Amino acid sequence: MYAKILTTQKIGVAQETLTYHVPTSMEIKVGDLVQMPLRNKILSGIVLELSSEKPTFKTLDLIKILQQEALQKNQIELIKWMQIRYFCPLNKTLKLFIPKRIITDKKIIKAKETEQIKRASIKKLNDEQEKVVNQIKISTGNKFIIHGITGSGKTEVYLNLAETMIAENKQVLLLVPEISLTPQIIDYFEKGLGIIPSVINSKLSESERQNSWLKIRSNQSKLIIG
Repeated sequence: MYAKILTTQKIGVAQETLTYHVPTSMEIKVGDLVQMPLRNKILSGIVLELSSEKPTFKTLDLIKILQQEALQKNQIELIKWMQIRYFCPLNKTLKLFIPKRIITDKKIIKAKETEQIKRASIKKLNDEQEKVVNQIKISTGNKFIIHGITGSGKTEVYLNLAETMIAENKQVLLLVPEISLTPQIIDYFEKGLGIIPSVINSKLSESERQNSWLKIRSNQSKLIIG
């Protein structure tokens, strides 16, 4: 078995992955984070593809698996799609999917337990908000546009829908248009749902990013704000 490995480092102009032989003792899958030799270094990378076809060139053995299923297959497919859609090198796209501390095999800090906070009493939906929420819940579609001026109560609709999804043991991703708005959105949803969300944005430190990533990956975090 042979594996194409993707790293966050640039390999070459015409080559974006490295091919290694998978030892027979190693049970490997697409998405695993592995360690391999490269010249005089030891690098880490994600298994992008597996093949039983022997390359025409000499291959070295992978060293070990650092983390199984660090990325899921659908994430791997998304990485490939983004490369084609946005003409972005694979190594740069990978950086969006996995924290630097993990891909470089830094010490992994155990994710902190998701804290519970005292839930504030939430506003009762008015008739129009209730109608919107019910229409979304019973619809077979998965894309909706909620139109309303500032202060019309759209956020209450989002809060109610998030509460429904979390009650079904699903995760909710809330995208904020500006990082500067993140604190007030966090405060609003913390009080409304009684949980502290995981936050993902460019202002986080590497340890904060790693902690959020681990909690989201393990399904420990039900609300993600990005």
